Amino acid sequence: MLRINLLPIRQLQKIAKARNQLLVFFLIFCVVLALLGATGVLLAAKITELNEDIVAKTNEKKSFDKVVQEIADLEKRRLDLNNKIKIINQLKTDSSLTVHVLDDVAKIIDNKR
Repeated sequence: MLRINLLPIRQLQKIAKARNQLLVFFLIFCVVLALLGATGVLLAAKITELNEDIVAKTNEKKSFDKVVQEIADLEKRRLDLNNKIKIINQLKTDSSLTVHVLDDVAKIIDNKR
């Protein structure tokens, strides 16, 4: 009877299987790295876009600062004018009261003469 030694073939099959597993692992690792790289590139592009948007919004805000300052000045002026109008109305009321009091005093004095 002939004896055939299958051990080297089995070892070769195990080595081939291990090599295939390493190749699959390496391919999966490369795919994961490629996905991470693509994600990084996309995130970097988004960050750049958002930074540009921040710069644009900051410039827009600076352009509105003048308008906001004008509004604040106008509001201050409006309050000042309202205060002056209030004082004028108070003086009108007080002056008409003074005129009535002086008129009454004049009538009383004329009647006693």
